[in-house]
Amino acid sequence: MIANVQATFPEIVAMETQVKQVLDGEGVATIDYPFYLSFARELWRLQRCEMSGDSLAREAQVLIQKWVGRGLAQPVLEVIRTQVFNIAPVGP
Repeated sequence: MIANVQATFPEIVAMETQVKQVLDGEGVATIDYPFYLSFARELWRLQRCEMSGDSLAREAQVLIQKWVGRGLAQPVLEVIRTQVFNIAPVGP
């Protein structure tokens, strides 16, 4: 268990650092960071469970809608999805 935590934490820190850079660039208020980081952690968990392709893209879209419903900005969530996680948008 300790080895798993030691291997996982650097990945989480790197991901969260990238998300914070996106949030800085998008002008998001720091008080909103925890909510965007929660969204990012959910995406990270999906990738870690080896979800990929269209399934991952659809799940990412569901998460975006969930967090938009909670008051986050959809364009910012989409930038996080695309730039940090390299997940393509759901096609038409």
